[in-house]
Amino acid sequence: MRSLLSFLFAFLLSWVALYAQTTDRTETVIEVGDSIQKSLTAKSTHTYTIELAEGQFVFGYVLQQSLDVVVTILNPENEEIARFDGPPRGREPFQFESKSEGVYRIEVAPFEEQEGDYTIQVTLAEPIAREPEKRVNQLMITHTGNDVPGAAVMVIKEGDIHFLKYYGMSNLTYHIPMNENTLHNIGSTSKQFLTFGLLLLQEKGKLSMDDDVRKYIPELPEFEH
Repeated sequence: MRSLLSFLFAFLLSWVALYAQTTDRTETVIEVGDSIQKSLTAKSTHTYTIELAEGQFVFGYVLQQSLDVVVTILNPENEEIARFDGPPRGREPFQFESKSEGVYRIEVAPFEEQEGDYTIQVTLAEPIAREPEKRVNQLMITHTGNDVPGAAVMVIKEGDIHFLKYYGMSNLTYHIPMNENTLHNIGSTSKQFLTFGLLLLQEKGKLSMDDDVRKYIPELPEFEH
């Protein structure tokens, strides 16, 4: 009987040691402004807890130094409310809003069992803005700064510009900020406006969507089906 107990005890110790080598789950309290550097193994998950009041806007990032990470946000009920898995290197920004008071969890795990170093920082936790301009600033925080790709935001109502602001950089290589002279390639965004315009013309009887396009643009080459 003693031999069997000794065997079971030794087996249990071996299993615990093996599990400890392959699985790493840690939980750390993080405050706004804290910068925490750690290393992830293939089977590890690091959890950072932050206590929030209701109606808070939170922003932070994980600096992926030598691995790609996935960031998951859990609410006080342990429900997933957001997940971030963007670029494989550099900053992995995350942001979320607290719908209720309590402890929120920020989980950092390796993508596809990679291993390496990272640094996490929560840079902002403030009440959700009620003023439109401040609210836009919160929503555009990922594009704000002199080291991130930027964007331009314009709100037009009945032909009048109610809001116009530029965020971040238009060119990181040459350190050119986003401004009123920045040219934007809107790409496929134009397709929805073109389609809307064509449907308006069809509604007015000026064209039919079944017409051959060369009826209106005769110089357009004819392509195979």
